[in-house]
Amino acid sequence: MSKQTTRAFALGLLLSAILILVFKPFDTVHKESTVKEGYEQIKKTDLKQLQQEKAQLEEKYNALLAKNNDKATSEEKNQASSKKDEKQNDGTIKYRITIKSGM
Repeated sequence: MSKQTTRAFALGLLLSAILILVFKPFDTVHKESTVKEGYEQIKKTDLKQLQQEKAQLEEKYNALLAKNNDKATSEEKNQASSKKDEKQNDGTIKYRITIKSGM
């Protein structure tokens, strides 16, 4: 290869690189989505709104959980008093054993 051929080849590579850099931003055909599969892209305002809704639902959940715990403790007290009555009447003691996995 002569100097002239090498220079022409280098000039061709340089021009092709410049053309690629200039026209790449206008290429919309092969743009890939930056959002991963299984995800959705939302606006920041929508995100803030969803976070507020989540906080409200968590507050409601905690309130209902506390209410259910109060009901459960009152039911346990009632059951305990009825068990004491049964225990005094029959003289027998009944136990309930629950074995969960991993015990």
